[in-house]
Amino acid sequence: MFDVRITNEQRQYAWDLTGKTNFGKRGVADGDRTKQYVGMLGQTVMADLIGAPRPTGAGGFDHGVDFILNERFIDLKTMARQYPVDERWTNNLYASQVDNYDDFHTELYVFSSNNTVTKVMTFVGAFKRSCIKSDPHVKFKPAGTMVGHKMKWALTVDKYEIDNVLLWPINNVVDLMTCTDRLFI
Repeated sequence: MFDVRITNEQRQYAWDLTGKTNFGKRGVADGDRTKQYVGMLGQTVMADLIGAPRPTGAGGFDHGVDFILNERFIDLKTMARQYPVDERWTNNLYASQVDNYDDFHTELYVFSSNNTVTKVMTFVGAFKRSCIKSDPHVKFKPAGTMVGHKMKWALTVDKYEIDNVLLWPINNVVDLMTCTDRLFI
């Protein structure tokens, strides 16, 4: 894992972008502006970090492709949290994105965490989409499953849970830029 400080300019860019564009186009669990902001902030920070174009909202539905690195389709998944990332934490993916190969072209998920208190983005690790169903440690949770630790709630959609310890480590920008080379040998 590695941390990147989020600038006020990046935060403002992502907020303005979500004010003029609705990125919720999956059809399921599209998220309100605040949730879409978290995703766009993650994409903005990663774009600046790797020298890629920032998201603009042009072109409509992105089919689960936020970045193309070494000819591989990357979907960055960012969660907002109020604490530094813990290796024991879990990442969630909507099953509708993972299971739908017609509409979602993602080959690799990169997971990041936006610490809303410290204004730090932590790049946690990566996981190949093609391994989600075959990895016995990835957990499928159907809608209606009760989840949570201190406070329990029922899932409204099917999800996959991938623990941080299962992710391919990303410890610096070079790892981020080359993770596709190492994972698709």
